[in-house]
Amino acid sequence: MRSSIIICTRSRPRALYKLIESLQNQDAISTISKILVIDSSIDNETESLFSKKVFESQLPISYHRVSHDYTLPRKRNLGLSLLNFSEKEILHFFDDDVELSVDYVSSIRAVFEDSNIIGVGGADQNLKKKHVYKFLELVGVASNQEGVILKSGVNTQNISGAVQRETEWLSGCAMSYATSSLKGQLFDERRHFDGEDSDFSYRMSKKGKLVWNPSSRFSHKSSMAKKVTKNHKVRYHFKHLVLSCAEFDGKVQPQYCFIYLFFNGLISIAMSLKRFRILETRIGISYLFFSFIFPLALAQYFFAKKIQSLSKKSNSDTIDTK
Repeated sequence: MRSSIIICTRSRPRALYKLIESLQNQDAISTISKILVIDSSIDNETESLFSKKVFESQLPISYHRVSHDYTLPRKRNLGLSLLNFSEKEILHFFDDDVELSVDYVSSIRAVFEDSNIIGVGGADQNLKKKHVYKFLELVGVASNQEGVILKSGVNTQNISGAVQRETEWLSGCAMSYATSSLKGQLFDERRHFDGEDSDFSYRMSKKGKLVWNPSSRFSHKSSMAKKVTKNHKVRYHFKHLVLSCAEFDGKVQPQYCFIYLFFNGLISIAMSLKRFRILETRIGISYLFFSFIFPLALAQYFFAKKIQSLSKKSNSDTIDTK
Protein backbone atom coordinates (compact mmCIF):
# COMPACT_ATOMS: atom_id res chain seq x y z
CA MET A 1 0.00 0.00 0.00
CA ARG A 2 1.55 3.25 -1.18
CA SER A 3 1.14 6.73 0.28
CA SER A 4 0.27 10.18 -1.06
CA ILE A 5 0.73 13.31 1.03
CA ILE A 6 -0.96 16.72 1.06
CA ILE A 7 0.89 19.53 2.86
CA CYS A 8 -0.80 22.94 3.08
CA THR A 9 1.62 25.72 3.93
CA ARG A 10 1.61 29.48 4.42
CA SER A 11 4.71 31.61 5.01
CA ARG A 12 6.57 29.04 7.12
CA PRO A 13 9.43 27.82 4.90
CA ARG A 14 11.71 26.76 7.77
CA ALA A 15 9.01 24.64 9.38
CA LEU A 16 8.12 23.13 6.00
CA TYR A 17 11.77 22.29 5.36
CA LYS A 18 11.94 20.36 8.66
CA LEU A 19 8.82 18.41 7.72
CA ILE A 20 10.32 17.54 4.33
CA GLU A 21 13.50 16.42 6.09
CA SER A 22 11.50 14.14 8.38
CA LEU A 23 9.81 12.66 5.29
CA GLN A 24 13.20 12.06 3.68
CA ASN A 25 14.22 10.08 6.77
CA GLN A 26 11.22 7.74 6.73
CA ASP A 27 12.10 4.05 6.83
CA ALA A 28 9.23 3.51 4.35
CA ILE A 29 10.32 6.28 1.97
CA SER A 30 10.00 3.95 -1.02
CA THR A 31 6.23 3.70 -0.45
CA ILE A 32 5.65 7.47 -0.85
CA SER A 33 4.35 7.99 -4.38
CA LYS A 34 3.36 11.67 -4.36
CA ILE A 35 3.73 14.77 -2.16
CA LEU A 36 1.58 17.80 -2.99
CA VAL A 37 2.66 21.09 -1.41
CA ILE A 38 -0.09 23.73 -1.60
CA ASP A 39 1.39 27.14 -0.78
CA SER A 40 -0.68 30.28 -0.02
CA SER A 41 2.21 32.34 1.36
CA ILE A 42 2.08 36.12 1.42
CA ASP A 43 5.76 36.21 0.41
CA ASN A 44 8.01 34.28 -1.99
CA GLU A 45 10.33 32.57 0.50
CA THR A 46 8.72 29.13 0.26
CA GLU A 47 8.59 29.28 -3.54
CA SER A 48 12.22 30.38 -3.54
CA LEU A 49 13.20 27.24 -1.63
CA PHE A 50 11.74 25.13 -4.41
CA SER A 51 13.19 27.20 -7.25
CA LYS A 52 16.64 26.87 -5.68
CA LYS A 53 16.06 23.10 -5.46
CA VAL A 54 16.60 23.02 -1.72
CA PHE A 55 14.16 20.11 -1.63
CA GLU A 56 16.08 17.93 -4.08
CA SER A 57 15.68 14.40 -2.76
CA GLN A 58 14.21 11.00 -3.52
CA LEU A 59 10.80 12.43 -2.72
CA PRO A 60 8.27 13.01 -5.55
CA ILE A 61 7.31 16.57 -4.57
CA SER A 62 4.86 18.63 -6.61
CA TYR A 63 4.66 22.33 -5.69
CA HIS A 64 1.50 24.40 -6.26
CA ARG A 65 1.34 28.14 -5.57
CA VAL A 66 -2.13 29.59 -4.89
CA SER A 67 -3.49 32.98 -3.87
CA HIS A 68 -2.81 34.12 -0.29
CA ASP A 69 -6.58 34.23 0.41
CA TYR A 70 -6.97 30.45 0.00
CA THR A 71 -8.25 29.03 3.29
CA LEU A 72 -6.99 25.73 4.68
CA PRO A 73 -10.10 23.75 3.60
CA ARG A 74 -9.87 25.21 0.11
CA LYS A 75 -6.21 24.23 -0.20
CA ARG A 76 -6.95 20.71 1.01
CA ASN A 77 -9.77 20.41 -1.51
CA LEU A 78 -7.40 21.50 -4.27
CA GLY A 79 -5.03 18.75 -3.19
CA LEU A 80 -7.86 16.20 -3.27
CA SER A 81 -8.77 17.30 -6.81
CA LEU A 82 -5.22 16.54 -7.98
CA LEU A 83 -5.21 12.94 -6.78
CA ASN A 84 -6.30 9.72 -8.44
CA PHE A 85 -8.65 7.85 -6.13
CA SER A 86 -8.78 4.77 -8.32
CA GLU A 87 -5.56 3.61 -6.70
CA LYS A 88 -5.57 1.78 -3.35
CA GLU A 89 -3.45 4.10 -1.29
CA ILE A 90 -3.20 5.98 1.98
CA LEU A 91 -3.55 9.75 1.93
CA HIS A 92 -1.77 11.71 4.67
CA PHE A 93 -2.62 15.30 5.57
CA PHE A 94 0.16 17.16 7.38
CA ASP A 95 0.40 20.71 8.71
CA ASP A 96 3.62 22.40 7.66
CA ASP A 97 4.85 22.68 11.27
CA VAL A 98 4.83 18.92 11.93
CA GLU A 99 7.90 16.69 12.27
CA LEU A 100 7.52 12.91 12.00
CA SER A 101 9.28 10.03 13.69
CA VAL A 102 11.26 7.87 11.24
CA ASP A 103 8.69 5.05 11.36
CA TYR A 104 5.59 7.25 11.13
CA VAL A 105 4.54 6.25 7.60
CA SER A 106 5.22 2.55 8.13
CA SER A 107 3.37 2.46 11.46
CA ILE A 108 0.32 4.11 9.87
CA ARG A 109 0.43 1.60 6.99
CA ALA A 110 0.39 -1.27 9.47
CA VAL A 111 -2.88 -0.03 10.99
CA PHE A 112 -4.58 0.07 7.59
CA GLU A 113 -4.07 -3.67 7.21
CA ASP A 114 -7.44 -3.87 9.00
CA SER A 115 -9.91 -3.18 6.17
CA ASN A 116 -12.52 -1.87 8.63
CA ILE A 117 -10.28 1.09 9.47
CA ILE A 118 -10.53 4.07 7.11
CA GLY A 119 -8.78 6.78 9.14
CA VAL A 120 -5.77 6.92 11.47
CA GLY A 121 -4.24 9.63 13.64
CA GLY A 122 -0.89 9.59 15.38
CA ALA A 123 0.37 10.70 18.79
CA ASP A 124 1.51 14.30 19.14
CA GLN A 125 4.52 14.29 21.45
CA ASN A 126 3.99 17.97 22.31
CA LEU A 127 0.61 17.41 23.97
CA LYS A 128 0.44 16.98 27.73
CA LYS A 129 -2.55 15.78 29.68
CA LYS A 130 -4.19 18.53 31.73
CA HIS A 131 -6.32 18.42 34.84
CA VAL A 132 -10.04 18.74 34.08
CA TYR A 133 -12.13 20.46 36.74
CA LYS A 134 -15.24 18.52 37.69
CA PHE A 135 -17.50 21.56 37.20
CA LEU A 136 -16.38 21.99 33.58
CA GLU A 137 -16.99 18.29 32.99
CA LEU A 138 -20.51 18.54 34.46
CA VAL A 139 -21.49 21.43 32.18
CA GLY A 140 -20.12 19.59 29.12
CA VAL A 141 -17.24 21.86 28.12
CA ALA A 142 -14.37 19.58 29.16
CA SER A 143 -13.77 15.88 29.77
CA ASN A 144 -11.14 13.38 30.86
CA GLN A 145 -12.34 11.12 28.05
CA GLU A 146 -9.99 11.43 25.09
CA GLY A 147 -10.78 11.54 21.39
CA VAL A 148 -14.43 12.57 21.66
CA ILE A 149 -16.60 15.45 20.45
CA LEU A 150 -18.49 16.87 23.42
CA LYS A 151 -22.01 18.31 23.44
CA SER A 152 -20.42 21.76 23.53
CA GLY A 153 -18.61 21.09 20.23
CA VAL A 154 -15.26 20.89 22.04
CA ASN A 155 -12.91 18.16 20.80
CA THR A 156 -10.84 16.34 23.41
CA GLN A 157 -7.34 15.41 22.26
CA ASN A 158 -5.92 11.89 22.18
CA ILE A 159 -2.90 12.18 24.45
CA SER A 160 -2.33 9.20 26.73
CA GLY A 161 -2.37 5.45 26.38
CA ALA A 162 -0.14 2.73 24.96
CA VAL A 163 -2.62 0.83 22.80
CA GLN A 164 -4.52 1.70 19.66
CA ARG A 165 -8.13 2.78 20.19
CA GLU A 166 -11.14 4.06 18.30
CA THR A 167 -11.66 7.83 18.17
CA GLU A 168 -14.52 10.11 17.09
CA TRP A 169 -12.30 12.57 15.25
CA LEU A 170 -8.80 13.04 13.86
CA SER A 171 -6.63 16.10 14.29
CA GLY A 172 -5.92 17.79 10.97
CA CYS A 173 -2.26 18.44 11.79
CA ALA A 174 -1.51 14.76 11.02
CA MET A 175 -4.34 12.53 9.82
CA SER A 176 -4.44 9.71 7.29
CA TYR A 177 -7.24 8.08 5.30
CA ALA A 178 -7.72 5.15 2.97
CA THR A 179 -8.23 6.73 -0.45
CA SER A 180 -10.99 4.22 -1.22
CA SER A 181 -13.13 5.99 1.41
CA LEU A 182 -12.50 9.52 0.13
CA LYS A 183 -14.46 9.48 -3.12
CA GLY A 184 -16.86 12.41 -3.16
CA GLN A 185 -15.55 13.77 0.15
CA LEU A 186 -14.51 17.42 0.49
CA PHE A 187 -13.59 19.74 3.34
CA ASP A 188 -16.23 22.27 4.33
CA GLU A 189 -15.02 25.63 2.99
CA ARG A 190 -17.47 27.48 5.24
CA ARG A 191 -15.04 26.68 8.04
CA HIS A 192 -11.98 28.84 7.42
CA PHE A 193 -9.47 27.04 9.63
CA ASP A 194 -11.39 26.16 12.77
CA GLY A 195 -13.09 22.78 13.06
CA GLU A 196 -12.63 21.71 9.45
CA ASP A 197 -10.75 18.62 10.63
CA SER A 198 -13.33 17.52 13.21
CA ASP A 199 -16.15 18.11 10.71
CA PHE A 200 -14.39 16.12 7.97
CA SER A 201 -13.36 13.24 10.23
CA TYR A 202 -16.76 13.09 11.93
CA ARG A 203 -18.40 12.67 8.50
CA MET A 204 -15.79 10.06 7.60
CA SER A 205 -16.51 8.15 10.85
CA LYS A 206 -19.94 7.29 9.42
CA LYS A 207 -18.22 5.35 6.61
CA GLY A 208 -15.80 3.34 8.73
CA LYS A 209 -13.64 3.17 11.82
CA LEU A 210 -11.26 5.94 12.90
CA VAL A 211 -8.44 5.02 15.27
CA TRP A 212 -5.66 6.71 17.22
CA ASN A 213 -2.33 4.91 17.08
CA PRO A 214 0.18 5.84 19.84
CA SER A 215 3.00 4.12 17.91
CA SER A 216 2.75 6.73 15.12
CA ARG A 217 4.66 9.55 16.78
CA PHE A 218 5.05 13.15 15.60
CA SER A 219 5.63 16.62 17.01
CA HIS A 220 3.34 19.51 16.20
CA LYS A 221 5.36 22.58 17.02
CA SER A 222 2.39 24.91 17.53
CA SER A 223 0.22 22.45 19.46
CA MET A 224 0.78 24.10 22.84
CA ALA A 225 0.52 27.63 21.47
CA LYS A 226 -2.50 27.30 19.18
CA LYS A 227 -4.76 29.65 21.06
CA VAL A 228 -7.15 32.29 19.82
CA THR A 229 -5.24 35.57 19.56
CA LYS A 230 -7.55 37.74 17.45
CA ASN A 231 -11.25 38.50 17.55
CA HIS A 232 -11.83 37.40 13.95
CA LYS A 233 -10.68 33.90 14.96
CA VAL A 234 -13.34 33.90 17.66
CA ARG A 235 -15.88 34.50 14.89
CA TYR A 236 -14.56 31.54 12.91
CA HIS A 237 -14.78 29.33 15.98
CA PHE A 238 -18.31 30.59 16.63
CA LYS A 239 -19.32 29.73 13.05
CA HIS A 240 -17.95 26.20 13.45
CA LEU A 241 -20.06 25.72 16.59
CA VAL A 242 -23.22 26.92 14.81
CA LEU A 243 -22.62 24.56 11.89
CA SER A 244 -21.79 21.64 14.19
CA CYS A 245 -24.92 22.25 16.25
CA ALA A 246 -27.01 22.19 13.08
CA GLU A 247 -25.28 19.36 11.21
CA PHE A 248 -23.79 16.87 13.71
CA ASP A 249 -27.04 14.89 14.16
CA GLY A 250 -27.74 16.30 17.63
CA LYS A 251 -24.31 15.37 18.98
CA VAL A 252 -23.51 19.05 19.56
CA GLN A 253 -26.28 20.89 21.43
CA PRO A 254 -27.11 24.63 21.63
CA GLN A 255 -27.27 24.97 25.42
CA TYR A 256 -23.81 23.46 25.84
CA CYS A 257 -22.38 25.69 23.09
CA PHE A 258 -23.80 28.71 24.92
CA ILE A 259 -22.18 27.56 28.19
CA TYR A 260 -18.86 26.97 26.45
CA LEU A 261 -18.81 30.42 24.79
CA PHE A 262 -20.01 32.15 27.98
CA PHE A 263 -17.41 30.54 30.26
CA ASN A 264 -14.66 31.06 27.70
CA GLY A 265 -15.54 34.74 27.81
CA LEU A 266 -15.50 34.93 31.60
CA ILE A 267 -12.23 33.01 31.88
CA SER A 268 -10.52 35.15 29.20
CA ILE A 269 -11.59 38.36 30.92
CA ALA A 270 -10.49 37.09 34.35
CA MET A 271 -7.10 36.01 33.00
CA SER A 272 -6.61 39.30 31.16
CA LEU A 273 -7.23 41.28 34.34
CA LYS A 274 -4.77 39.09 36.20
CA ARG A 275 -2.09 39.45 33.50
CA PHE A 276 -2.96 43.02 32.41
CA ARG A 277 -3.42 41.94 28.78
CA ILE A 278 -5.91 44.09 26.85
CA LEU A 279 -6.09 41.67 23.88
CA GLU A 280 -7.38 38.87 26.10
CA THR A 281 -10.04 41.24 27.44
CA ARG A 282 -11.25 41.88 23.89
CA ILE A 283 -11.30 38.15 23.22
CA GLY A 284 -13.30 37.55 26.39
CA ILE A 285 -15.83 40.22 25.45
CA SER A 286 -16.14 38.66 21.99
CA TYR A 287 -16.86 35.24 23.47
CA LEU A 288 -19.51 36.72 25.80
CA PHE A 289 -21.10 38.60 22.89
CA PHE A 290 -21.23 35.51 20.69
CA SER A 291 -22.66 33.40 23.49
CA PHE A 292 -25.73 35.63 23.60
CA ILE A 293 -26.26 35.79 19.83
CA PHE A 294 -25.69 32.03 19.39
CA PRO A 295 -29.45 31.18 19.44
CA LEU A 296 -30.11 33.88 16.82
CA ALA A 297 -27.34 32.61 14.55
CA LEU A 298 -28.65 29.05 14.81
CA ALA A 299 -32.20 30.20 14.05
CA GLN A 300 -30.91 32.15 11.05
CA TYR A 301 -29.15 29.03 9.75
CA PHE A 302 -32.32 26.93 9.91
CA PHE A 303 -34.40 29.73 8.37
CA ALA A 304 -31.98 30.02 5.42
CA LYS A 305 -32.01 26.23 5.07
CA LYS A 306 -35.81 26.22 4.98
CA ILE A 307 -35.90 28.95 2.33
CA GLN A 308 -33.34 27.04 0.25
CA SER A 309 -35.40 23.85 0.52
CA LEU A 310 -38.61 25.63 -0.52
CA SER A 311 -36.79 27.24 -3.46
CA LYS A 312 -35.50 23.87 -4.68
CA LYS A 313 -38.98 22.36 -4.35
CA SER A 314 -40.49 25.26 -6.29
CA ASN A 315 -37.92 24.89 -9.10
CA SER A 316 -38.54 21.14 -9.20
CA ASP A 317 -42.31 21.62 -9.44
CA THR A 318 -41.83 24.16 -12.26
CA ILE A 319 -39.69 21.70 -14.24
CA ASP A 320 -42.21 18.91 -13.73
CA THR A 321 -45.04 21.17 -14.94
CA LYS A 322 -43.15 22.00 -18.12
